[in-house]
Amino acid sequence: MKTLIPSPKEWATEQLDLEKAFDKDSALLKFVEDENFLLNDHEAEALGILSENHTDGLNSHYHEFVTKKIHKEISLFRESFFSMSIQERRDKLKDLETISGNSISCKSMLFELRIGAFIDISSVPEENKAKDFVTRFFTSSPQNRSMVLDEVANKTELEKKELHEAYLELGKIDEDILRLCPQLEYILNPPVVEEVTSKKKTRKRPKTLWLLLIIAYLLYKIISLGVERSQAEETDVPEPKEKPEKVVEPEKDKFLEYMEEKEKEGSDAKEKSNE
Repeated sequence: MKTLIPSPKEWATEQLDLEKAFDKDSALLKFVEDENFLLNDHEAEALGILSENHTDGLNSHYHEFVTKKIHKEISLFRESFFSMSIQERRDKLKDLETISGNSISCKSMLFELRIGAFIDISSVPEENKAKDFVTRFFTSSPQNRSMVLDEVANKTELEKKELHEAYLELGKIDEDILRLCPQLEYILNPPVVEEVTSKKKTRKRPKTLWLLLIIAYLLYKIISLGVERSQAEETDVPEPKEKPEKVVEPEKDKFLEYMEEKEKEGSDAKEKSNE
């Protein structure tokens, strides 16, 4: 069954409470003047629509009215989702997508419902404990879904374990059923990946600290050895030897040299005579 959305003129006629829509501006204005009409925002917009002087926009009262009506239709469709056949769901989705136009909120709600369009929930045994939670979550409004999750979270550990086993059985029947309520897996079987990762990080921090300390120590030793080596080279350099000053003998007087030679000759002659 297709959803009926009133046209702008139908909506305007209802807002003004007119028995019939007027096509001419003069007729509408005459009616308003005769009735001493005091227009509110909705009626002013309705009068503009009937007089064809109004351009529909996203902020108009008519657009707001249509959006609310589509939201209500989507909510009713969501509640009776799994009571419909797969073909009925597809036809209803197509109908609602057509009348949603450019409404982002309506489009996003319908996009989510498309996840379960081809799921045959009747193939799941009634005794499966997870079936009720999955279907209730998917067919509930976004505001009421937290209540379903809270109900699961408040169960005992044993009940959660049994519910998780039933949830895994749903995946064996049809993997797409698990997409109806993926949050259920995180509540029943919380992942430990984050805890392991945090432990690994805490273990790596001391190793990193020790590595930095070793590098700093090696740099310190290299710098210290370089300084000691440079100091040793400075102390081992031999001081340059001072060259002895050359003694310059004073020149002898030529006369003294002559007298010394004569004296030496005389002493030599005397020694020979004695012999």
